[in-house]
Amino acid sequence: MKLDLMATELGLESSLPYLRHGWADSQRNMSRPVPGFLDEQFVTEAVRGVNLPEETVQEACEVARLVAGNPALCALAWHCHWCLYHVHGFSGHVADQWPALEHLGQDTNRYFYLLVLLSNYPQMQEIHDRHALSEEVRDLTLEQILRRGRHCGAHLGGWGLDGHAARWLANTLRGDIYAIGRLVYEFRCFPAPFRVYRHERSRAVIMLCEAGLRFGADGQRVHGPGDDHPWTSRLAETLTEIVGHPVTPEGAAMRQEITLPTAEWRLLLQREDPVLSVHIPGGSPLDLDRCAKSFRDATVFFPRYFPDRPFSAFRCASWLLDTQLEDWLPPTANLVRFLREWYLLPGGIGAGPLLEAVFGGRPPDLAKAPRDTALQRAVLDHLSSGRPIRPRAGHGVIFPEDLDRGRQVYRGLRPHS
Repeated sequence: MKLDLMATELGLESSLPYLRHGWADSQRNMSRPVPGFLDEQFVTEAVRGVNLPEETVQEACEVARLVAGNPALCALAWHCHWCLYHVHGFSGHVADQWPALEHLGQDTNRYFYLLVLLSNYPQMQEIHDRHALSEEVRDLTLEQILRRGRHCGAHLGGWGLDGHAARWLANTLRGDIYAIGRLVYEFRCFPAPFRVYRHERSRAVIMLCEAGLRFGADGQRVHGPGDDHPWTSRLAETLTEIVGHPVTPEGAAMRQEITLPTAEWRLLLQREDPVLSVHIPGGSPLDLDRCAKSFRDATVFFPRYFPDRPFSAFRCASWLLDTQLEDWLPPTANLVRFLREWYLLPGGIGAGPLLEAVFGGRPPDLAKAPRDTALQRAVLDHLSSGRPIRPRAGHGVIFPEDLDRGRQVYRGLRPHS
């Protein structure tokens, strides 16, 4: 089906810029007028297979029948499936802008993207079976779908998934995400322009910036042309030494260069190396002992069940690693103790995700914003004083071989020449 025709029939003209990507390719590969993943038996098996409540089966099947009877919706469903599961590296930004369908009915809006998500269910099952995953790991992993549906329900009017949630959860259906105890792990490549080296004898680690990065006086990265950037990093490597700008374990780049002898320091991590990206589900306290157990269990689980997918480090990008939390909360707070376990790096997640997590969005009226938690009170006091939120760090790494060295092993390290 032509893109313009589909958009006109479904009233999605405003979403054309985000549906144009890959549309022609997806339609060329649509071999059936009604995709097989809309079949009632398929939907029933998939919904039950991912442990969703039984009432979801009937509701999802009803929406599947509606979609199957509408050629334009079939074309859209196939397009979303194709982009998520057949286009390597499809833009997450584009998928996050896929349209809501509330004008086609509340149930359609709630379940359309669930049907798209579950279209890869047989492939996920094959991966789980081939790797002989335990029921415990499968159930914990699939629980992320139920959790995300509850979160989306706040704006969908009931349990369901939007396009953003389906895009994220597709990592689970591709077999790239697994829950191990308190934390969730995703196979990824290290995306940051930094390198980490380990000293051969002391086991100390040092992070260096790649060349050409711009930093402000506080050691945080700057990006826009109007930003203040008093210095730019450089990195030089010879057969005998590496010269560059170090990053403190608190996630600030230093303007003063250091020199590492290559005979004493080995490269541990660089951009595009395989890592396990760590995600922290909400809904329960960030207990440090449970997190530590999850990390230890992950170092056993992944080499055992996925020996073909080695990883160099754990990596996390989250507002939970913003060192402003250390200014707002006592050192005994779970959030502070958690972020101090990481070797942080400059990046910044932005004020938006932090405010979304703490308040559900930026409070329009500070005087009326909730002050139920210590973090809410601290952030409100900060904002009420007229000070802006300036993201710091927000990204970090932990190396598996350091898990047996105690707590906060990186915080004692200081770059030296």
